[in-house]
Amino acid sequence: MVRRAARARANVAYRCWGLGIAAGGPALAAFFANLTPVFAALLSVAILGDTPRWYHGVAFALIAAGIVVSSRRRPG
Repeated sequence: MVRRAARARANVAYRCWGLGIAAGGPALAAFFANLTPVFAALLSVAILGDTPRWYHGVAFALIAAGIVVSSRRRPG
């Protein structure tokens, strides 16, 4: 029963992701895919009560830097 419920939620999540890609385009989806670890860490703090550590801040900064570098316009 638990597996069936988990599978149903996963199917809904994949369907929502597919609809989001269709509506926003692949570039926007790729942007949010890079933020998946950030969302996971924030939700673990909010839901599970985990304590953030210094390396989470470093990881968030590296993710943000990667997004900035990859989204810059190339000259020419």
